[in-house]
Amino acid sequence: MPIYKQNKKKDGKTQYKVVVCYTDNQGNNKQIARLVYGLDQAKETERALSLEIKNKTLSSNITLEELYNEYLAAKKHEVRKTSYVKSISVLKNHVLNTDLAKCHLNKLSMPQLQKWKNNVGKKDIKVSTKNNAIKEFKAMLNYAVKMEYIPKNPIIKLGRFNEPYFETKQDRLQYYTPEQFKAYINAAKETRSNLTDYGCYVFFNIAYYTGMRKGEINALKWSDLEGNVIHVRRSICQKVKSDDGNYEETPPKNKSSYRDLQIPDKLIKIINEYKDILKKNVGYNENMRLCGGISVITDTNLENHNIKYAELAGVPHIKIHDFRHSHASLLCNAGINIQEVARRLGHSDVSMTWNTYAHLYPQEEEKALEILNNI
Repeated sequence: MPIYKQNKKKDGKTQYKVVVCYTDNQGNNKQIARLVYGLDQAKETERALSLEIKNKTLSSNITLEELYNEYLAAKKHEVRKTSYVKSISVLKNHVLNTDLAKCHLNKLSMPQLQKWKNNVGKKDIKVSTKNNAIKEFKAMLNYAVKMEYIPKNPIIKLGRFNEPYFETKQDRLQYYTPEQFKAYINAAKETRSNLTDYGCYVFFNIAYYTGMRKGEINALKWSDLEGNVIHVRRSICQKVKSDDGNYEETPPKNKSSYRDLQIPDKLIKIINEYKDILKKNVGYNENMRLCGGISVITDTNLENHNIKYAELAGVPHIKIHDFRHSHASLLCNAGINIQEVARRLGHSDVSMTWNTYAHLYPQEEEKALEILNNI
């Protein structure tokens, strides 16, 4: 690591060129050169550059498992808790339980990554889940690049998994038609025998008539209901628990998810009937959960009721999230403006709503031709 004296001075100090040579993480010979004035400054610069390179070399020698711990410690304060918990789950299931966990960053190769992708591809899981694994792994390695542990992210070259037969999101869309929902909710109504049954009945009515997310409905309090308006201000993810063991209440998914939803008279009547039942049986106050009372209805309980109602009604079983699609399809088929559909769903980008539901709008080729013919 030589220091070269130059034929130049400044403020009475001689110029020196400090050159530090090293081998990077890919085995390439590199060097860093700096021009400084004064021998003491040259020696200090040489020491600082040597220490910087040494730290980079040591950092790039950490394992993926060590990187995972550091990455999560940084990410914990940057994202919503639900996103944080999801990252932990995906990385644990698809990266940390593989041979890559003990692999050092500076030894990570494309053949290893391709083998990892091939193994993920063999898993009996949805394509979207496989792509989530790549997405989370990529984000973790992007952190390594930001921290200058590695010069570039090698996983970018892998690419994503493709849907079979070019299946689109619209092809996978499931929802109830108004007729199917009537049969479904009538089955729910006829089988109410306890407060949990009543709570589930109200839950699925709210889901269909508002398009709210499951966590948003679970988080609703009676104080969020004002006349014919529901104020969406919070959410609950049952995968996340607070320090006291209760389900943690979080803000909604994004800024657009804070919204006020007008609800129909039919839903108001159902909710008010449920309120009267609560007052007679367990009491009532505005801080109670609208559907669950003192606590929320568990995901397992909701899904068990969902399956039972579908079987009794003789309609296909759909996921709880698909009630959002049912609400959207109802509005789209009625020709409601896509902006209003996006607002009610709490989407941050109207293009997301359009890309998902555009095909549900009534075909108007004949109407357009009629207008043109009348010009």
